[in-house]
Amino acid sequence: MKKAMILVFLIALTIPLFAEIVTSAELTEKYGISYEDRQKSNYIERDGYSFQYLGDGTWEVTRLRSSSSSGGMARNWISGEISIFGGGLRYDFQINNVISVGVTGFFNTLILWNAIGFQAAARFYPGVMKNSLYGELGLGFGWITGTEDVGFFIDLPYITRGFMATPAIGWKIKFGSKPKGFFINPQLGVPIVFGKRTYDIWNENDGKFKVGVHVRPAIGFGGAF
Repeated sequence: MKKAMILVFLIALTIPLFAEIVTSAELTEKYGISYEDRQKSNYIERDGYSFQYLGDGTWEVTRLRSSSSSGGMARNWISGEISIFGGGLRYDFQINNVISVGVTGFFNTLILWNAIGFQAAARFYPGVMKNSLYGELGLGFGWITGTEDVGFFIDLPYITRGFMATPAIGWKIKFGSKPKGFFINPQLGVPIVFGKRTYDIWNENDGKFKVGVHVRPAIGFGGAF
């Protein structure tokens, strides 16, 4: 089950950019392009997207890849994150409408199954940047604790520490019409630690290489400027 979840999140990171064909009604509903806007021009640029009229009531929607098309965007995104039993802090720098980079630190606990991580992270946004689904990959250092069944109805507590990679998916939701301001960020990450596992958490000399996996649902609240 854990391997299947990890595979799903890794696939989410590979979502490609593509052009979308929509009707005039869908253009208004999904992207806020009004009837009056459509009457003024057959080509519109807005919120990091271009809209080209194709005829017969259809439009081609394409993401603008150039950073020069993102004028007025908020570059700095700072948030505090709350998970079921835990929290974190995050800073992201928006390079353009497609990619952001940042740093994050977090602690998450599911009773006896815990994770702590400090990472640099990159995000890829396949949708409209203002309210956008994204895929993320964080790389850094961390540790995961839990219990392991060693037989004879015995569960031993352990700690796995070392290199941490965290694939994640989330949704950045910006409020208001301006590019800067308040936003929320629900997300689901899978911290994976590659390192030494010890069953006596106070003794680092008896560990063997293991892979530790955790699941971290969280929601962030912050500001963009």
